[in-house]
Amino acid sequence: MSLRSRVWHRPAALLLLLTNACYTYQVVPLAQLRPEMDVRLQLNAGGVDRIRQGEFRSAVNNFRTEGRLVSVGGDTVQLGIARTVYEANVRPVTTFTPLAVLRSEIQAAEVRLRDQKRTTITTVALVVALATASVLAIKFGNGRSGGTAPPGGGGTDNILVP
Repeated sequence: MSLRSRVWHRPAALLLLLTNACYTYQVVPLAQLRPEMDVRLQLNAGGVDRIRQGEFRSAVNNFRTEGRLVSVGGDTVQLGIARTVYEANVRPVTTFTPLAVLRSEIQAAEVRLRDQKRTTITTVALVVALATASVLAIKFGNGRSGGTAPPGGGGTDNILVP
């Protein structure tokens, strides 16, 4: 394995690790839920069975479902489930479809929060990785640093005057 191919492994692994570190989930009581919050709900077995029998079969994974709260009522919580639909089989369009979940089916609710410290670390790591990649490309580019050859393929000594 050459030096150039090994140089990319560590920054790529670091970037992959840190891009998942910007958000955390915090458990909150159901009374504190408000519309427009991004949440992850832990459901009981009855709720999972009811949801999987409807059109949202794939919305539940390991007794959890997540989305954005549309409305919060006394006995139900409406969750907007993101779905990607391909318009004319080419362009993806994300739509939010409401899913009603009974409060009695919710065992726990977690709110998604942005972690400022991790976001800062991720940004700094990304900038350092890009700067390192630029320096390595210039230093080990072997003359292939993105420039274009002049017309005719040569320098000033190959210029032909008609």
